[in-house]
Amino acid sequence: MRGMYAPFFRRLTLPTSTNADTEVSAIAFDNFARNPNHRIDDYLWEFYNALFIVIGQTEPKLQTGIIDLLLCLRKKSVPRTDDWPSSVKGEVWKDLPTFGWVARDFFNYNTHDDLPKDAQERIINLNAFLAQLTNMTTSKTNLVPESNDDDNPEDPFDFSLFGLWAMRDGLEATPPLGCFPVKLAEVWVQYASDRMKQLCVERKEFPGKQGEPGPWWEEKGWTGFNMQRKVEG
Repeated sequence: MRGMYAPFFRRLTLPTSTNADTEVSAIAFDNFARNPNHRIDDYLWEFYNALFIVIGQTEPKLQTGIIDLLLCLRKKSVPRTDDWPSSVKGEVWKDLPTFGWVARDFFNYNTHDDLPKDAQERIINLNAFLAQLTNMTTSKTNLVPESNDDDNPEDPFDFSLFGLWAMRDGLEATPPLGCFPVKLAEVWVQYASDRMKQLCVERKEFPGKQGEPGPWWEEKGWTGFNMQRKVEG
């Protein structure tokens, strides 16, 4: 199935891709989701995996078409049926159910300097994509104007925790983990600095030890973003 979806994504990464291509792809994917012969959870899983595989092969400046596709899909709504599994929460497509789960699977990687160049490029592309999505959550109304933030507190484009982890590994480790973790931190500064700075001002926190500092600031007891962690981009 992933092989069937990938060409749609790759077409949107071409410099010649147009808004019409985005709309045609969105209609096709929406129709797939409405097909009663497809289990919606299996379909979303394959859709997201194909998307992230192509993103890993696509440099950041060519990812705009896929981002536009997600924005376009989030304006559509697939009617919920009685046979949908409980794992598919919220609305398809507005809430992008299980999108974060698949993103987390692709986010599990090593950041050693001795990684092959192609592996480093794939990880950089993935981080740049998630950073661009995260930065779009700066305005709570610019994604789906009709949505109510109180009804949907977890924006499916918010991967700020991933950005915090990248910043921690790149800037708070002692001894330093190497040049590649610093490069990943720079990716988040480049593509999500506005949102990251705002989260520092808001002092956004995460449960448990998710937002704890790196060894360099271990004694601080941080649990998320704060002004001491603010990095200018």
